[in-house]
Amino acid sequence: MKAPAFELSDHNGKRVSSADLLAQGRLVVCFIRGRWCPFCVGQMEAMNAITPQIEAAGAALVAISPQTEKQAYFMHDQHKLRFPLLVDTRNVVARQFGLVYRVPQEQQQLYRRTFVNLPFVNGDDSWELPIPASYVIAGDGTILHASANEDYRERPEPADILHVLSLTPN
Repeated sequence: MKAPAFELSDHNGKRVSSADLLAQGRLVVCFIRGRWCPFCVGQMEAMNAITPQIEAAGAALVAISPQTEKQAYFMHDQHKLRFPLLVDTRNVVARQFGLVYRVPQEQQQLYRRTFVNLPFVNGDDSWELPIPASYVIAGDGTILHASANEDYRERPEPADILHVLSLTPN
């Protein structure tokens, strides 16, 4: 199965295209909910720690979230991420991957009570988020590995991503 091609702005407003990244080798893509999610932050810090090994394996890493460019910049800067944090306005790319869901009403109320202002963070009032997911994509766009879980607390171990990279040709 082929991954949808995409072109998004990163945390600094620079355009990043999957075609350009895949022309250089494999690509690891992580879809996250945003900087307000402690599980997303933990995953990004863990992926940041293995970025040198991902690059040594001949792959690139990007994360994609629906948060605004300003929120992506804050997250990238605060956690000193060594990979692009791409802005997927209105979850256009996440939707192509089949990952988008609307936050249920009771969860919206919980978020409001805990000061998670999704309309502000994402720059729209859709209350839509991606299911957290990770993909390893071959240079020709073939999905080599996919991990998506509706339970936002469950994320793939960085070692599992490195293992997939060790088993698949560049």
